Amino acid sequence: MVALKIALAEARTTRSAFNYWLGAGLLSTDFKETTSGVARKLSRENVLELAMMSVFIDMGSPPKWAQSEIRQWLVHRRGELPNFLVRRHDEADWYPASNMTMDELAGELLPAIKPKYMADDDPRLTEQVAAAFSVINLAEIKKRVDELFDAVGETDDA
Repeated sequence: MVALKIALAEARTTRSAFNYWLGAGLLSTDFKETTSGVARKLSRENVLELAMMSVFIDMGSPPKWAQSEIRQWLVHRRGELPNFLVRRHDEADWYPASNMTMDELAGELLPAIKPKYMADDDPRLTEQVAAAFSVINLAEIKKRVDELFDAVGETDDA
């Protein structure tokens, strides 16, 4: 378990956002009760949920939709997070992309948006992908959270 202040920094969110999400029932993982004057402690799964919620909100997803999507991954598919979630800017849904590196993912996405006049090795293709797709690197988020808990010597949420 880690203190709320550390968890919020790792999740890249604020205490006010956390309080809102918790009070509005937008968080699906179990948060241990705390008392006044005692620092709230969060589990690995709590921090992962906060980090995912933060990135979905930053990407423009409505909080209720983000809650539903995160619950799907954290509650229903425990431990089976894809490396990336991908969304075309003109679509609402995110699609999982598992077992790929960022370069492999870009290679998969390029044919859908590559202008015919560009060569396959044109350096502007990266900009084309960025202009057409949003990518959430869940593997990196999970790695950061795991490193935080490894640093404090925790191997599980117990």
